[in-house]
Amino acid sequence: MKKKRFVKYWSAGAVLRWNEILRDLVAKHNLPPYQNADNTYPFPNSNNPLAYPQFPFSNPPYAARAYGYVSAATYDALVAAYYYKKLYNRAAPYNVDATVNTMIPKTDLPSYPSEDAVVEGTAVEMLKLLFPRRPGLCTAKSRRT
Repeated sequence: MKKKRFVKYWSAGAVLRWNEILRDLVAKHNLPPYQNADNTYPFPNSNNPLAYPQFPFSNPPYAARAYGYVSAATYDALVAAYYYKKLYNRAAPYNVDATVNTMIPKTDLPSYPSEDAVVEGTAVEMLKLLFPRRPGLCTAKSRRT
């Protein structure tokens, strides 16, 4: 049953799910730093992302850029994936062998490369760049547990 829930969750769309993960990260990093004794505020330092205050501070401009970067990178990756899908034109296993059962709807699209894998790889790398303090949240393995 756990596999079916997992497949149902991710079959809603990899782009949708990775945007949800990005929204969670933006919300967790939207914490302003404490005020210093002299009534100034410390700034995050991109050269030292592990120092206080957290880098990045997901203020609205940073969040907007993060959404834009991840969306643009995902779109470009999908354009490349579909180019190679058409180039290689590899039939899906269930179109070649009728005994193969699937848990997702069948399509006539070529199966290689996997658009879900392309989206995941792109999103993971973008999230690692945008949120360097949270590398554990940016791996598929950690999301599956």
